[in-house]
Amino acid sequence: MAAGRGESNNAAGHQAWTIVLTNDSTVTCSLDGFPTLQLMSGSTDVSTTQTDGNSPAGAQISDTPTLVNIAPDTAGSFVVQWLDVPTGVQQCTAAYEVAITLPGGGGKVTVAMGLIMPCGGELYVSPVRSGTAAP
Repeated sequence: MAAGRGESNNAAGHQAWTIVLTNDSTVTCSLDGFPTLQLMSGSTDVSTTQTDGNSPAGAQISDTPTLVNIAPDTAGSFVVQWLDVPTGVQQCTAAYEVAITLPGGGGKVTVAMGLIMPCGGELYVSPVRSGTAAP
């Protein structure tokens, strides 16, 4: 499985990105559930808290996981969202990559994101879905 950054839906104080998962193997891959994300800055883990579901503001996406079969040379996706304006003394920590553990034992992949700075290290993640629709 390969991962890449897809379309975004960003607004004041909020970032939402589709992460595209492309099956680069010769067999169908089945994923069911929420991926687990870890922000990275070089080889260093950036402290994060992940919530499976919608963020308090932003793209409304389904919270219900379903079994997704991704055939060779086709793609599935999920949405990751975060707030990018700090509240009070909250810090916005810089990261450049996201390490992704795929649901259901699908392995691990990493995607370069460029500079992202989720405030409070809070990420909101959708379940994997078929196709690559925008968030």
